[in-house]
Amino acid sequence: MIPVYAVFVDDHYIYGGLEDGTICIWNKETFKKVATLKHGNWVWTVFADDYYIYSGGDENIHVWDKKTFKEIAVLKKHDGPIRTVFVDDNYIYSGSEDFTIRVWDKKTFKKKAVLKGHKGWVRAIFVDDYYICSGSSDCTIRIWNKKTFKEIAVLKGHTDDVTAVFVDDQYIYSGSGDNTIRVWSKKNLKEIATLRGHTGWVWSVFVDDRYIYSCSDDETIRVWDKKTFKEVAVLEGHAGFVNAIFIDDHYIYSGSSDCTIRVWDKKTLKEVAVLLSI
Repeated sequence: MIPVYAVFVDDHYIYGGLEDGTICIWNKETFKKVATLKHGNWVWTVFADDYYIYSGGDENIHVWDKKTFKEIAVLKKHDGPIRTVFVDDNYIYSGSEDFTIRVWDKKTFKKKAVLKGHKGWVRAIFVDDYYICSGSSDCTIRIWNKKTFKEIAVLKGHTDDVTAVFVDDQYIYSGSGDNTIRVWSKKNLKEIATLRGHTGWVWSVFVDDRYIYSCSDDETIRVWDKKTFKEVAVLEGHAGFVNAIFIDDHYIYSGSSDCTIRVWDKKTLKEVAVLLSI
């Protein structure tokens, strides 16, 4: 079995990015594995839209057809391993150990822009209707205008690598190697809360209408009330670092160095399935 470093979920599939350079794909309803894609290097990041699967781990983004699971394109190239990929209606965004964010046209797969400003690895990217938000090993979150690709703000407060970024209508959420999740106002870009409870690096943050979810080296997933920022639950079950989480309407999905993806019911917070990365 192989450690899991990335998790993504859509309407039909669960995708796991593995240390051995493969992407395992499971049917979301049956939890049965349906395909294994060979990326070629540690898969740090996986994203999927209606048509394609995108993976990063080496210096290139690999693009796969969702119907056939065949590789259709390789986007070259960063000057260091790709740590994060995000995709919206028009563009593919990739963050790398070469300190840059690259933006690619989704239709042509041609490079559109290179965003420079970080002084460390780009570990996380989240894009909304207006902004590109990126987290880095330089301990900052940088905000870029989505239309002009110009940097408009730098958020400082974390004392270690920023490993996760999530954005909703009101807030920017960031997870870090300093064991905290920080919450920033989108209106004034000021920090409004620091969530403390994890005892290891926070690797992933996800938010829905009610809760903030985070996972960590401390082998737990923590659930926080979105209004009060108070911790409401700790999910334990993994026997290794929890490297990635994804949330949909019904379940919490978590990938770990214990070589599993665990699936938890959102209402009961009980574990309902364990997927083995074989």
